[in-house]
Amino acid sequence: MVVKMLFCVTFSALVLVSSAFFLKNEHPTKEIGFNQSHSQGVGLNFFANIADAEACSCKNGRCVKDNKGNWKCLCNPRHSMQGTDCAECYCGKKGKCIFTETFNKETLNVQYEKKCVCDSGYADKNGICV
Repeated sequence: MVVKMLFCVTFSALVLVSSAFFLKNEHPTKEIGFNQSHSQGVGLNFFANIADAEACSCKNGRCVKDNKGNWKCLCNPRHSMQGTDCAECYCGKKGKCIFTETFNKETLNVQYEKKCVCDSGYADKNGICV
């Protein structure tokens, strides 16, 4: 009974600590000195992976890890990165769609414009590579 109670208290403390460090965007084991694995084989990596995955959010796409272990947004088909999310963007089968970003000094807003990067021998005509 005491062991279960101790486990519950420890688990609750870990969740609270993980939540606090998630808000700081830091891995909790870096600052509080936890070892990544427990003596009985129960690791803290599980909680770190949940916090890391929640740090990456992208609409119209999914979060994946790159070869350096950083979370990146992978857009759905016919979508491209627009800021931190994916937006609908299609230029046909013979081109790639991107958004260019400009800052409007008058409105103090970022504006996005669709651009088609067409394959060799094709040109952008009304937003489609033909």
